Amino acid sequence: MNHFFSLILATFLLLTFSCANETPTPRSTPDPVVYNCTDNPDACDLVAANNTFGFKLFQTLHQEDPDKNIFLSPLSISTALSMTLNGADGNTKMEMEQTLEQIDLGLETVNQAFQYVLTALPQLDPEVQFDLANSIWQDENFSAYPAFLETNQTYYNSELQVLDFKDPVSVVTINDWVKANTGGKIEQVIENIPSNAVMYLINAIYFKGNWRFPFDPENTTTQDFTLADNSTIPVDMMRYEQEIQLPFFANNQIMMLDLPYGDSTFSMSLILPHPNSNLDEVIANLNEENWTNWTEGLYPSGMMVQLPKFKMKYDKKLNETLMAMGMVEAFDDVRANFTKLGPGALYISMVKHKAVLEVNEEGTEAAAVTVVEISDEAAAPAMIFNRPFLLAIRENKTNSVLFLGKVMEPEM
Repeated sequence: MNHFFSLILATFLLLTFSCANETPTPRSTPDPVVYNCTDNPDACDLVAANNTFGFKLFQTLHQEDPDKNIFLSPLSISTALSMTLNGADGNTKMEMEQTLEQIDLGLETVNQAFQYVLTALPQLDPEVQFDLANSIWQDENFSAYPAFLETNQTYYNSELQVLDFKDPVSVVTINDWVKANTGGKIEQVIENIPSNAVMYLINAIYFKGNWRFPFDPENTTTQDFTLADNSTIPVDMMRYEQEIQLPFFANNQIMMLDLPYGDSTFSMSLILPHPNSNLDEVIANLNEENWTNWTEGLYPSGMMVQLPKFKMKYDKKLNETLMAMGMVEAFDDVRANFTKLGPGALYISMVKHKAVLEVNEEGTEAAAVTVVEISDEAAAPAMIFNRPFLLAIRENKTNSVLFLGKVMEPEM
C-alpha cells in the first residue's frame, strides 16, 4: 500500500511542477439566499431523514442490481411519497413514516419543512438552474377530500388537474407536463392508465449547473475505464491540465472529491473506494453519520483530476423495493388505509422513478420524476475516475442529497 501511494504522490508531483500553479478564476455571483439549519432546524431534520431514506433505498437497489448503473433522486421520491402520506392513516401511515425515516418528526413538521425546502432550494444559486414542480392528477369520476388537496397545494405547491382517465389523451397530457418540468429530459413516465387508477401524484426535478471550474474540451482524451470484472472500455476522459484547489477527503475506506457548480452552493461529490476497500463495502457503509463525517472532513487540497464524460438513464418501478424496506401495507389493495385521501378502497398501485444525468466539460444536467399511482380496489492527491464510483449532487447549506448514483459503466 505504501508503494501505491508513493507512485501516486510521484505522479502528482510530476504533474504539479510541469503545469502552471494558477487556479482558474471562478465565475462571480451575487450573494445567495440564506438557507441553513439555524433558520429552520426542522428543515435540516427533514434533510437528514431524506438522506437516510435515500441511502437505504440506494443500498436496497444495489443489492437487487449489483452490477448495473443506478441514478436516482432521493429528494424527488421523498417528496412524492410525503405528498401521498397526507392521505394515509393507521398502520399504513406508520409504515410509510418509518420507511421515509420521518417517524420522529410528525407529519405537520414534515409538511412545513418541505414547504421551506422546496421554496428555498431553487433560489440558492442564481448560476444554477434548479426547478421543482409537484402535481396531482385526478380522474373526473373521483373526488379526493378537500383537506388532502389543500394540504398538498399549501405545503407542496401542487397544482391540481382533473382529467378523464378513460381518454387516451390524458396519458399525453401527463407526460407533456413531466417533459415540460424536466427540461425536456424525461419525455414519458406513464404508458397507459389502468382502469382502476384514480389519481397520480408527481414530483419533477430539473438541475442544470455549470462547473465553477470548467474542463477544457481540448484536454479531453480517450482513455481506458476499468470495469468491475477488470476488463476495460474506452471513455472520453476530461481533465484539468493544472493543479486546482478542490475540497478533498480521504480515510481508510474512501477518497472523496467535491466539484462545485456556480457559487459552490451546489456540488458533485465523487467517491472512489480506497485501494484496500471496494464499492460494495462503501455502499454498505453509506449512512447519514458517515455522510456527515465525510462531507465535514472535506478540506481544500491541490488536485489533479480526471473524470469521464458520461450519460445515465435510470427507470425503475419501486414497489418491491419499498416493500422490502418496510412499506408493505400501502401497496396492499385490502389492508391499505388511505381514508384521509378520498373515498373508496384506495392503495398505491405503483411508485415509478425515472432519472437522467449528463456530465460534460461545461457542467451537469440532471432530471428526475417520481410518480405515485393511486388505485381503487376494494487519500491520493490525484483522483482518476477510471473505475466504478459513486456520485451525489448535493446542496451544501444543509447537506441535502438531491441526486445519488453509481457509475459501473459510463454510457456514451
